[in-house]
Amino acid sequence: GGITVIKHMITKDKEGQYYTLPFNVPEGEAGKYLAQISYMAEGSDKIEDFIVNGLSTGKITYPLHKKFQIMEIEIELKEGVNYVGYTYQSGGYGYLDLDYVKLTKIKD
Repeated sequence: GGITVIKHMITKDKEGQYYTLPFNVPEGEAGKYLAQISYMAEGSDKIEDFIVNGLSTGKITYPLHKKFQIMEIEIELKEGVNYVGYTYQSGGYGYLDLDYVKLTKIKD
C-alpha cells in the first residue's frame, strides 16, 4: 500500500531551485505518514530541504551511497491535494539522485 509520489529525478544546485509534485490524500486519510525516500548520493553526503505543502521539514543529510538507500522521515499530510518535494538552499549540495518517495499512513 501507500502512495508513491516521485518517480526518479536528480536535484540540481541552483539557489532556490524547487522541485515539487502534487498528489491526493483520500478523505479520512489525513494525518501522520512515514515518507520512505529512496536515494543515492555519489561523491559526498548531500544536504537538501524536504518540503511538504510549501514548508521545509528541515535540512536532511543523505549519507554518501553509490547504491539506492532508504531514508525515513515522519510528515503530516492533509486531506485532498498535498505537495512534497525538494528545494536547494545555501549550504545544501544538490545533485541528490532520487528514485522515489513512498508515503505510508502511520496508524494512530
